[in-house]
Amino acid sequence: MEQGLDIEFLQADMRTFKRAEDFDFALNLFSSFGYFEDANDDLHVLRNLQESLKPGGKLLMEMLGKEPLARNFRDRLWHHRPGTEEYLLQEVSVRSGWDWIENRWTLIRGKDHRVFPFGIRVYSGAELASSLRQAGFSRVDLFGSLEGTPYDHTAQRLVAVAVR
Repeated sequence: MEQGLDIEFLQADMRTFKRAEDFDFALNLFSSFGYFEDANDDLHVLRNLQESLKPGGKLLMEMLGKEPLARNFRDRLWHHRPGTEEYLLQEVSVRSGWDWIENRWTLIRGKDHRVFPFGIRVYSGAELASSLRQAGFSRVDLFGSLEGTPYDHTAQRLVAVAVR
């Protein structure tokens, strides 16, 4: 309590968790949104977030946007951690319509390897802003980075700041 903050950590299903007008701010980073096959679940999550914020409260979401993904798309990427025998292979396939991507990440450490498959819904800036407004947010601003750069042809990420 050095800073006088009261912090609570909890684990809950974002499709059911909400606390009416309890929070000033909500943060959703690094594509931690869009993992449900049914797009209605995503909208329900956004509504829960909106209802959990106090009037004037803000939600900041940061994810890979459809536009930067399409512009920089590569179906296979290798990453090497310098000074180690650790490699990560990222394999990506896009579902028709560019609404969902299937990922297969293979982590290689020496002779051992582990595979992590997962899928995620990808949103364009317009699609995310529309969903946030549909969930009840009064204002939505889009940015191309956490530094506040424009969401334009140079954007690296999709950042939305929504106000209840």
